[in-house]
Amino acid sequence: MYGFADMVSLTFGAPDVQRTGSNTTLLQTPESLLPGDMLVQANDRAGIGHHVQMVTRVSPSSIAIMQGNSSGVIVRPFTTIMRIFGRNRADPQSASYAGMGVENGHYTLGEDGWDYRNETTGAEVKNFLKQFQLYRWNFTAFNQ
Repeated sequence: MYGFADMVSLTFGAPDVQRTGSNTTLLQTPESLLPGDMLVQANDRAGIGHHVQMVTRVSPSSIAIMQGNSSGVIVRPFTTIMRIFGRNRADPQSASYAGMGVENGHYTLGEDGWDYRNETTGAEVKNFLKQFQLYRWNFTAFNQ
């Protein structure tokens, strides 16, 4: 039996966050971010979201985030082949589930943009925020 968290993991993805006008509103600048806003990595894939980070704290020079990640191969055609064999990399109850625990990270305003550091893995990327679109839940119109 699937609980709420499992159903969200199975059916809701980064492109769903990008549905402005119903689910979310698009923000224009990092300076407008508030805790609870979302960073959707999409600018590196023709605007199609594929990764979401949740803002937890903001200051003029830093943005703290939490994010889910995945392990293994999670791209087509590999995922399609896995489904043919009855395995779904997006299903938390599948033995082939690719999800991992939540990780912490932050962005720091640098000379060339917002630099990223994953506090869980130690990974760092200069000016990484440029790959993201910024969103806020549109609570007044959500699910209407």
